[in-house]
Amino acid sequence: MSKKMVMLILLGLLGFKETWVVSSNRETGEGYSDITVETEDGSTGIIIEVKYAEDGNLDRSCQEALAQIEEKHYEKSFWKKGSTQS
Repeated sequence: MSKKMVMLILLGLLGFKETWVVSSNRETGEGYSDITVETEDGSTGIIIEVKYAEDGNLDRSCQEALAQIEEKHYEKSFWKKGSTQS
């Protein structure tokens, strides 16, 4: 399954929650995160970075995704709006 297909499935599933704002490829921090989710009141934000593990190494792909989120400071857009860190 391709990264694009995974993103479409995730966007569809996350979009069912009526009080969430779900965005794809939104400018956040110093780049564009694959998917961001924010609650209606802005108190909670979720960042999803999708990686395709071509070699089957899921752990490495997850670490790459986390590193990208941290290096590009995707969380900055949430702090500006008042979300709390957890």
